[in-house]
Amino acid sequence: MSDLAHQSAYWDAAAGTARFTQPLDVTRLRRFLHSTSRVLDYGCGYGRLLKTLADNGFVGVTGLDISRAMARRAKDSNPEASVTVYDGGSAPYRDHSFDAVLLFAVLTCVPRDDDQRSLLAEVRRLLVPGGFVFVNDFLLHSDARNRERYDLYEKRFGTRGIFAIPGDAVVRHHSRDWIRKLVEPFETLAWSEFEATTMNGNAASGFRFVGRSSGGEE
Repeated sequence: MSDLAHQSAYWDAAAGTARFTQPLDVTRLRRFLHSTSRVLDYGCGYGRLLKTLADNGFVGVTGLDISRAMARRAKDSNPEASVTVYDGGSAPYRDHSFDAVLLFAVLTCVPRDDDQRSLLAEVRRLLVPGGFVFVNDFLLHSDARNRERYDLYEKRFGTRGIFAIPGDAVVRHHSRDWIRKLVEPFETLAWSEFEATTMNGNAASGFRFVGRSSGGEE
């Protein structure tokens, strides 16, 4: 089974019970977007952010996910939203279709360097010139439990921070240096770190990044 098939099968199985926790800072979002901005929640899962955005007056929101079960739950919860399932390749939208793209706990589900680079390139394709990307995800942790997992899987995967979880999915926590390298094509507008909680209730280190694609006005 391919990496993508593993991941989609895992999230299909988890769709009924998953509870995502990466926080959406709506106040920060409003600094960059209008209520009519075209926003893509890339990796929307069961539609938690779609609902939050709709509840806060955003009307141009679209969801995209590789899991049919997650997308079905997202649509059921957000009947007014456009929610699409895709195969993990190019997103089914034209170039420059969106004013903003959200990637919330998506990089952690796309563990390999090349796949993450391809994902960010796809985000650049989808954004209008001067469009915004909002990334929330997990940093490397320093606690004993995670250090043990990193040590165990580093030789297998070749990158510290990638590890397998029950259910046969592979996920990643990230070094700051890698994230900064990954988002270099975007102008950095904001970076912050916070104490997060994983969907399994474990303490975690998180980061927020806001970037702008080329072509934006100062």
